[in-house]
Amino acid sequence: MSTQWSDERNRLLVDTNEEILICHYSFKMTCAQFYNYVKEENDLTKKLPSLEDDATENLLDEISESQDGNRRNFGYVYPNGKSLFTILLRISKKFLTLASILEVVYTLFYFLPVCILSLLLDNEKERQEWHNYLYASALFITLVFSSFADSQRKYYGLMGALRIKTAVMNAVFQKALKVSEQSKSIKQLLTTDSDNIFQMICVMTEVWGAPIRLLAGIYIFWYFLGPACFIGIASAMILIPMNIIVEQGASYFQNKGQDKKRQRISILTEFLQGIKVLKFYAWEEYFCEDIMSIRKSEISEIRKMEFLRVSFRFLFLSAFSLVSLITFSAYILMGNSMDVKTVFVSFYLIWLLRTPFRNILHLLAHFVQGLTSIKRIQLFLETAELSNISVDADTQGNSVLLTNASFSWEGMDISCLKYLNLRIPKGSLIAVVGETRSGKSSLLRALLGEMHKTDGIACLNGELSYVGEEPWIQNATVEKNILFLKTKDQKLYHKTLEACALLPDIENLPAGEETEIGQKGVHLSHHQKLKVELARAVYQNADVYLLDNPLRNLEAPLAEHLWHRVIGRSGLLKLKTRIFTTTREEFLPLVDFILLMKDGRIMEQGTYSQLKEKQGHFVEYLSASGSVNTPEKDSKHSEKEDHTELFHNKFGKQSDLWYSTAVAPAKIEPEHLVTDEITVSSKGFGYKITDFLKTIGFALATFSILIAGLACACEVASGVWLSEWTDRHDGTKNPTDSLLIYIGFICSQIFLTIVCGLVIFATTTAASEKLHTWLLIRIVRASQTALEMTPIQKIIHSFDTDFHYADEKIPETFYVWLMAIFRVPALLVVIFVVSPFLALFAIPLIFIFLVVQKLYLLAWQQLQHLTTATSCPLSNLLEDALHGSSHIRATQSFSHFYERFHLKMDTHNNCCLLFFLVSRWLSCSIDIITSFLVLGTTVMAIYERDKGDGFIGLAIVYSMQISEALTTLVYMNSMINNDLIAFERIKSFSQLKQESEWEDPANQPLSSWPDSGQILIQNLSTAYGEGLHPVLHDITLSIEPGEKVAIVGKEESGTSTLLYTLLRLIEPLKGQIIIDSINISNLGLKDLRSSLAIVPQESLIFSGTVRQNLDPKQKYKDDELWRVLELTNLKTSISNLDFMIGDYLSAEEKYLFSIARCLLKKPKIVIIDELETPNSRQTQFFPESTVLSFCGEPLPDFNGRTIRLMSGEAIEGEFSSA
Repeated sequence: MSTQWSDERNRLLVDTNEEILICHYSFKMTCAQFYNYVKEENDLTKKLPSLEDDATENLLDEISESQDGNRRNFGYVYPNGKSLFTILLRISKKFLTLASILEVVYTLFYFLPVCILSLLLDNEKERQEWHNYLYASALFITLVFSSFADSQRKYYGLMGALRIKTAVMNAVFQKALKVSEQSKSIKQLLTTDSDNIFQMICVMTEVWGAPIRLLAGIYIFWYFLGPACFIGIASAMILIPMNIIVEQGASYFQNKGQDKKRQRISILTEFLQGIKVLKFYAWEEYFCEDIMSIRKSEISEIRKMEFLRVSFRFLFLSAFSLVSLITFSAYILMGNSMDVKTVFVSFYLIWLLRTPFRNILHLLAHFVQGLTSIKRIQLFLETAELSNISVDADTQGNSVLLTNASFSWEGMDISCLKYLNLRIPKGSLIAVVGETRSGKSSLLRALLGEMHKTDGIACLNGELSYVGEEPWIQNATVEKNILFLKTKDQKLYHKTLEACALLPDIENLPAGEETEIGQKGVHLSHHQKLKVELARAVYQNADVYLLDNPLRNLEAPLAEHLWHRVIGRSGLLKLKTRIFTTTREEFLPLVDFILLMKDGRIMEQGTYSQLKEKQGHFVEYLSASGSVNTPEKDSKHSEKEDHTELFHNKFGKQSDLWYSTAVAPAKIEPEHLVTDEITVSSKGFGYKITDFLKTIGFALATFSILIAGLACACEVASGVWLSEWTDRHDGTKNPTDSLLIYIGFICSQIFLTIVCGLVIFATTTAASEKLHTWLLIRIVRASQTALEMTPIQKIIHSFDTDFHYADEKIPETFYVWLMAIFRVPALLVVIFVVSPFLALFAIPLIFIFLVVQKLYLLAWQQLQHLTTATSCPLSNLLEDALHGSSHIRATQSFSHFYERFHLKMDTHNNCCLLFFLVSRWLSCSIDIITSFLVLGTTVMAIYERDKGDGFIGLAIVYSMQISEALTTLVYMNSMINNDLIAFERIKSFSQLKQESEWEDPANQPLSSWPDSGQILIQNLSTAYGEGLHPVLHDITLSIEPGEKVAIVGKEESGTSTLLYTLLRLIEPLKGQIIIDSINISNLGLKDLRSSLAIVPQESLIFSGTVRQNLDPKQKYKDDELWRVLELTNLKTSISNLDFMIGDYLSAEEKYLFSIARCLLKKPKIVIIDELETPNSRQTQFFPESTVLSFCGEPLPDFNGRTIRLMSGEAIEGEFSSA
């Protein structure tokens, strides 16, 4: 593997801090691996834990069968007739066996505390005092060893699940590069399906363990309570379908809310992608109203969902109390008395039985999903792979030889390419031409091996390199993208950059060739992406180059440069075989051979002059494309010309903006730019909670906190009353009265729990709705400069993911966290009542707990960051590989990507394992702390018999329950700390610089303004920000009403800046623009932009009807709409104004829609932005208007004034188009 990728494995792990290592190794010292760690790792900070012999690469041998047994041979055939489930179990049989053994041990320990508790509370049998101490010690030991057994069984289950998930992901990834499956379905296999299998294997041993524990618990329950236990169990069973019904109802509203959310995000995405054009039209209000209307409906569905769930939240939060109430009520009504032993052993047993009940439901869901995913993956692995055409076969001295060859796409019976006969000599330059869907690109794909050969002979000699129609850019540095699989040869590298016109581009990148590009890095224009991909192909030094329309949509100087310096007879590839498709005739006379394709066949082949002389299909093709009369052009280009000036291309759409605001940062580490979504917040937990409470409102927040405290108080009070009741079972008080009081406490707890949830969800959803409106307005009113510098995906992520947290996750997390906060001190108060000395005994335990919590929260925060950060390079690589599968197949670079995938998987798995170990460390630590508390409580209870047996029993049971309460509290602390980062991300947009006032009633012009169309520009200077150099310098122009003016300028001349300034997307540094005697700086932006008309360069067509695209504000009548459609020749293709239109419109039709929008206004001033399409006929639509046409070259046949901008200064005169 190339050394440039070899340092990826542990790059993100070097920042792991001391807290993580302390948590990890202290957990290891409680596990069976303690001896090995002490023996092999004297310095615990030298390395992080790893899967050791479970490395990703080694697992491929166990799921695949290589024909020659060599692990480095990455091709494999899935073993026919074998179940994937069986193979996966065999991979991890050692770990699953150990987990099964520990499952038995854990099951034995699970109910031992019940037996010991019954012995402690049994007052009927006489026993010596030391027996009580023995029982207390046994209870302590049982709880400790039960915790160890639980942690170890989960550890081995996780190890087995990690091995299986790793094997599955590698097998799918390996197969994905050799099949023609769609990338979307492959992503599902690698993410959702592999996670389903992982979850299923993690709980594999509980398939039999949980039912055994449940049955054993029911038997013990019956032993103590008799028939009354079955009523309690029946009530618990009834809660299951009730939960299912509630969840189905909530899911109904959730799905409706999700539909509204998808609709909102879709409109928002369209809005953000075309926000510059929408600002031109002043249509922001229309889109905002539409989005806010959908958001209101979405919030309504979310409220219905949450209110339904909260109304039945007691089924989860109060299930223990409810089942206890029903059970004890049945026991009393059957005529039994409430003695201490029966009540509190049953009380604790009900609490224990919750876990197997809950686990069985989860097991069913995990197994259904897991087995379904295994079936899908097995079907995918059994899919036939693409087979490359014969390489290095007898091509009779040619690079490509096709004899009666026919090819078809996967899943199609009909051949798309038919009876191809072709001989391409080595070193030839071949052009493939033809109409759309004639088979040009399919021919290249067939040579790549991506189509199935159905007939004939197909041979290819030499290594391939491919340049696709859509450039493939990896999420890596510019240098890595170009070098790809090769080591760096400085001389060849520099020559490649120069030939591909990349040197000026690299000079202007923030970190030069070390700048990360791709989806996660700096945005490149299409032309720049093409140049990078062409440079990568050139640097690979292959034998045969397949180029799919590489010169499409390039400006003439750049296309000529790439032709002469790279592709043509004098280029770097002059000795290579080059097969390229093209739609540009000017280069056809310069090739060796031309292939004309039609309907998947080669209709004609020959040189340019031969095909012109035939007057056959080739001439018809040229005539149809409108270029038959184009004179043959001498495309020679002087290599001595200063191409720095010619090809100083732009990064992003507006070069003026980029070059004015770019600041070169420090050298960026390749492939490891961490996005805002995974950045660990620097703000403290207290600040986040305070900010959250301030957002939802302190009054209602205080009210919900008080209710939560009362609910927990009622829960504890019910237990205290139960202990009081059992101490008075001598008949002095009517059992029915005691039962009614107990029912009152439980019902109050349930009622307060529901009210608390309703208040929290009502306040948080209202706050979320207001926050959404605030953010939307903030984005809409942001300056264009700020929006250009903010990635669209970041904004969409906030509106999507962050508001999902704000709407659903944060309220629920806050709700559970609030209940946990009050439950812990309530339980401790009851325990401390047994003896004041317990409070002193608990002080060191509380101190240790606080240290453990601090270590865990710091470690959890770091590991959350690490786990997400290591998954990002993995997902980036997956995106790169699936998008570039054609290039990978062309270069046969499978092993390179497999090994990179292995390294990233190993790194990510190590972080996941470490994350789990730290979580188990927390559980073990809290279990040990609470075991000491149980020991202290039990010992003090032996001394304090005067408190009453019932209260002592309650205190012992509560001390055993506090372990879960503490663990829940710490987990919820970490969860809410993480979830509240979404609020911070949303509020971070408050820093976006805003535009000027949208409306200014004091300076509102007349509705008829502008009435003549006169424009005066006086001493105008403009920059893109304070402290930056001006882009326009003291421009003074006078444009009379009705005058037609062409403003001409190359890249970075300032034409875009002047257009922006006219519409106040940028405010001037000095000077003024006066339109019909009004200084536009004094107007509100709405009045200015809605009064001017613009035909933007980027024609905006959004999803909707013809009427909505022409007149979203519904200001005009139908007759007026039909009039402009007729004027723009669109009426013939549109039959109804309510007809839905979209992206299927041609570029010309989209452009005509932009003109139609202008015609609707009957404007006095029209601005036409046609930077790359110089054409003067648009001015014919506006004969009486003042027209400003911005373009890169002088307009042909233009009957108006021409003004050239050069370096931000205006020069008037006549200019030729040459």
